[in-house]
Formats: sequence, C-alpha cells, structure tokens
Amino acid sequence: MNEITGLSGKVDELNKIQREERERVGNVTKNIIDKRKKNKSVNDMLLKEKSEQIAKLAMKRELLLNEKRRIMQNLEKIKSGDLANYR
Repeated sequence: MNEITGLSGKVDELNKIQREERERVGNVTKNIIDKRKKNKSVNDMLLKEKSEQIAKLAMKRELLLNEKRRIMQNLEKIKSGDLANYR
C-alpha cells in the first residue's frame, strides 16, 4: 500500500514537472512570437523609410535632369549666337 502511495506521489510530482515545463515552453514560444512581431514592425518602418528616401532621390534626380536640359539648351543658344533668348 505504501508503494502505491509513493508511486502516486511520484506521478503527481511528474505531472507537476510536465505542467511547469509546458508553461516554460509556452512562455518561450510567446516571447519568440512577440520578438518576431516587433522585428517585423521595425523592418516595416525601415522599408517605409527606404521607400521614402528612394522617392525623394528619384524626384531630385528628375529636377536635376530638367536643370541640366535647360542649361544644355542655353549653352546651345549661346553657341549659336542667340544671346538674347537664353534663360
């Protein structure tokens, strides 16, 4: 009878250890999921910043190309002797 009581206590102790281990694994899994969500939001913010920088650079490039075109047209006018009509 004592053996059965001892074994029952050991089963209860093993069940408690398993339950604690499942809780630990659950907490670790939750932490990993939370970190992934945080990393994703940081990555999304970085991607948005990069996209905005690319758009600004593209706009600046377009403005510079327009300026270059204007300068080249003025240079051609000067070369051809039309000094009155360059901007």
